[in-house]
Amino acid sequence: DLQRNHILFNRLTASAMSGDETEPGSTVGRYRIIRARWQSAELRAFLRALDDIYREAWRSTVVRWGSRPRNRCSEGDWVTVDSPAPVGLWRNCYDSVWLGSLTLDERDALEIEEEDYHFDLTAHPSYVQA
Repeated sequence: DLQRNHILFNRLTASAMSGDETEPGSTVGRYRIIRARWQSAELRAFLRALDDIYREAWRSTVVRWGSRPRNRCSEGDWVTVDSPAPVGLWRNCYDSVWLGSLTLDERDALEIEEEDYHFDLTAHPSYVQA
């Protein structure tokens, strides 16, 4: 299943994932999440779970790798923006309301995989279920 996640990230690319920006008025380095309107709730939850795994792994190791995880705001403080959607994702990666707003040509151009993606991190050793 981890190989399938690799395929997803190759199709997503960094520019297609949520970003963040410093929260207005923050002096402690809190970041407000900027999410793409095209992203489904399932995809966003999966990406947040990966953030949590990274944050836990970063905290629990003596040897630090990568950037320090950012302190991101809760979901209510997210900002949603229109941004180009990546081509070739599974249908449940895209927000259904957003997909419904597209013309037939725009939807066809996305080359959507007409099956659902299985969002699963249970194979990851750092995954902890609440």
